[in-house]
Amino acid sequence: MAILKFSTSAVAAQIAHARACKTFLPNWNGPVDRPALILIVGNGVHLRSNGIDGTTTRLCNFESDRRRTELVKACKVGSTWYAAAKVTSLDGTPVEDATYVTDANGSITFGAVFLTRYDDGCWGYKDMEESAGPNASRAPLALIELLSDLKYPDSYARDWRQRCRDWAAIPDYAEGDKIKLAKPVTLTDGSTCQIVTATHYKRGRQKRRCYRIEETGGLVRLSKATLAGSELLSSAKGAASPVLAEYLAGRE
Repeated sequence: MAILKFSTSAVAAQIAHARACKTFLPNWNGPVDRPALILIVGNGVHLRSNGIDGTTTRLCNFESDRRRTELVKACKVGSTWYAAAKVTSLDGTPVEDATYVTDANGSITFGAVFLTRYDDGCWGYKDMEESAGPNASRAPLALIELLSDLKYPDSYARDWRQRCRDWAAIPDYAEGDKIKLAKPVTLTDGSTCQIVTATHYKRGRQKRRCYRIEETGGLVRLSKATLAGSELLSSAKGAASPVLAEYLAGRE
């Protein structure tokens, strides 16, 4: 096994950065209250500190002896960050990778997922490259389109990208739309429903989306995932406007 080497100036810079920080990042391995140097082996080998200075975002930005990785785009969905990161060679030669097809400019761009959470008063994160097949798969299509092509049809990365596309394809129904779910949903009382109408209820000053069950008239909350593969039976907008109804009918 080759011995990893880092220049004295690179190590000194990371130590200085860590000492100047007041906040440190645990990787879900427990609270961290002091500076540390972290060795990362992924798309290259990188050395970085676990300190953040509160003024800069260093997500996916690092450099090794041969390659540079730069953040192209980052999107936050709930408590999860999705990122597209571009890898280039410092000497200008095309980047060769076992997973990704090299782009015309000689670089590759991969997707990454950063899970974050608070645990017992401490903030932690867990980062995964898309080829590891993360379960979190709600990256926006605008980010997916930035990623390099994949070399193989059967890969975790391809499955992850498809799950992101499937999530983005779930319709955002309007108030009054009548919907047929892809399959019946079993409710907590043991009954099932499949045809529902989008509506809402109020909690304080907030409007909360819910659905009226066609068979019983009762209200139920449905997750967005439940709407995957659903079918629009009638549009509230079309019913309110004969002209729009005719237009929508022509598109079916």
